[in-house]
Amino acid sequence: MKKYLSVVLSFIMIISLSGCALVPSVELTESEQKVIAEYAAGLLLKYDKNYGGSLKDLEDETDDGIGFVENEEAKTPGIEEEPLAEDNTTFNQPDFSEDLSVGDTQPEESASVEYSDISIAQAIGLDGFEIIYKSSEVHDIYPEEESGDLVFSLQAQNGMELLVLNFTVTNDSGERRLCDVLDSGVSFRLLINGSERVNANKTILLNDLGSYSEEIEGYGMVDTCLVFELSEGTSSAINSLDLIVKNGDESTIHSLK
Repeated sequence: MKKYLSVVLSFIMIISLSGCALVPSVELTESEQKVIAEYAAGLLLKYDKNYGGSLKDLEDETDDGIGFVENEEAKTPGIEEEPLAEDNTTFNQPDFSEDLSVGDTQPEESASVEYSDISIAQAIGLDGFEIIYKSSEVHDIYPEEESGDLVFSLQAQNGMELLVLNFTVTNDSGERRLCDVLDSGVSFRLLINGSERVNANKTILLNDLGSYSEEIEGYGMVDTCLVFELSEGTSSAINSLDLIVKNGDESTIHSLK
């Protein structure tokens, strides 16, 4: 015990002399002097039999939310610990240089679509008529100008494309009848790949199904269409197409593709 006290007291004397410039070879800043003084005080308490200590056991320490709480006895202020030996263990890290395509990620499954048991014509409220989906086509301008007689056409905005759905409307009766979709108040939406919904464009095309209101001869058939504006390239990734007919508070879904 006396041996350790002698060492500590000598250490403190050196600090004091360095402060008075009697030992010019030792130059310590004020903060460094405080650190060494605390270390010396810690040694005195460590070898004092009458000092029971008040440090908590490591098991009593808790995580402060940042990381592991270090035990005060494990590291003494002012003493530089030896660096840990270099760990040459290698781990298999993901190679971020790999080209990960969209197909590598499994998308969440979309909710199942419940298709209606009634026809498109019935959903609109057209008794005695039949509406059949025929085909789809993509345009930048629709209709494409073929002659100088063209009065009206639609042009897709920048970065967009026009998806045109073609339908036939047939009068199932032998009498000439009015096919009035315009006054029915219905609206049309397109459901793409079971998730993306797009409203039909309102146009002044004479054959626009959404605004069609013409008489059709008995057992006669006319060609109509619905136009949807999509982001460019969307049409090339279409796997399924469903038509949503909204009539008042009722909506029905009809599979097209």
